[in-house]
Amino acid sequence: MIKHYDLDRLEEQVAVLVDDDGRTLTIAAAKLPKDAREGDRLNFDGKTFTRDVRAAKAALAESKKLLETITKR
Repeated sequence: MIKHYDLDRLEEQVAVLVDDDGRTLTIAAAKLPKDAREGDRLNFDGKTFTRDVRAAKAALAESKKLLETITKR
């Protein structure tokens, strides 16, 4: 079963992930893909974390849309 996480932040050699239920998981940053960055959506198959590029693009588009809505007021 694939689990999904958002990469909340990187702190030196530690990564803080947040799952869909809002629970945090702290792991060694070295376990993440080399190109992972804060805000990325990650999939975990029980062994390996991979970036979910499609989800990251959708989240970025949604964030931009929300920001436009907020700044137009």
